[in-house]
Amino acid sequence: MAHLFSHHDPFHIHAFFGLLTLFHFFYRFTQLLKDVEDSGFGVDVKQDVFCLLIMILPNLTSFLFRIVPIKKHGMDGFTIWKEYRWHATIFTLRSWVFLAMLLYEKHFKPDGLVYKQTYRVIICFTTMFCAQLATTLFPPQVSTIRGMYKNFWGSFAAGFLQFLGTAFELCGSPRDDISANYLMIIIIQLNAFNMTLRKKRKVGPNSARAFYTFMLGSAFYLFTVRRFMEDPPNGIFDPRFKSIYLAAISYYFRRSLRYNRFNTWAAGLACIHMSSNFLGVYREV
Repeated sequence: MAHLFSHHDPFHIHAFFGLLTLFHFFYRFTQLLKDVEDSGFGVDVKQDVFCLLIMILPNLTSFLFRIVPIKKHGMDGFTIWKEYRWHATIFTLRSWVFLAMLLYEKHFKPDGLVYKQTYRVIICFTTMFCAQLATTLFPPQVSTIRGMYKNFWGSFAAGFLQFLGTAFELCGSPRDDISANYLMIIIIQLNAFNMTLRKKRKVGPNSARAFYTFMLGSAFYLFTVRRFMEDPPNGIFDPRFKSIYLAAISYYFRRSLRYNRFNTWAAGLACIHMSSNFLGVYREV
């Protein structure tokens, strides 16, 4: 265990907040598995504010460490370098801002935020801009997710599930918005810990890959498969399919047509918007 600590953080500040976040996760995840409403969030304002502070501190304190500026040639994708650290922080902040907004709505605006859908688009596109800015700060290299998997199907599944995460943020889900955003945060943070273990050779590449795949698969099961098993879709245009279709359309524009990330999601949203407004699909029954 001592090998996990670093002289860059002599007072173990990052480790302390990491452990605190881990204990918090054990509690929240049991609530999520029991299908407790919003995984127990939204009961007490002070408790929620405290939990929000705990959640973001591991990412912020990670900047105490010196890490390699670029991924070393020949290394598998499960290692941490500067671009990845920035991306992890940026995408954690995206879900953190969403979670803060949703908890604010739950506590103080029970009738709903007036411009909620606009806020969703602004947050997601601001995140894309910040991620693009972080990428331009470093030499071009294999992206973090595609570099983790050696086969096509593994890379495709991981990449598509990440697109599904963004589509979920843009479309929303009243029942699972809060829980899903919390789980997105913890997946990013647990994978950073997973990559630290890999970097220090505490786990092998297959174990690291399996752990990340399990986390992504678990999220898909909890918020998609489990919900469809509880309440089967009423057709191919069930409103709950909207985020899946948005992810699929955007993935096609990005990977096959090579659109940039902004045009990718703008085109995807336009397709969903037109099908919803002009064809009358995805309507709540």
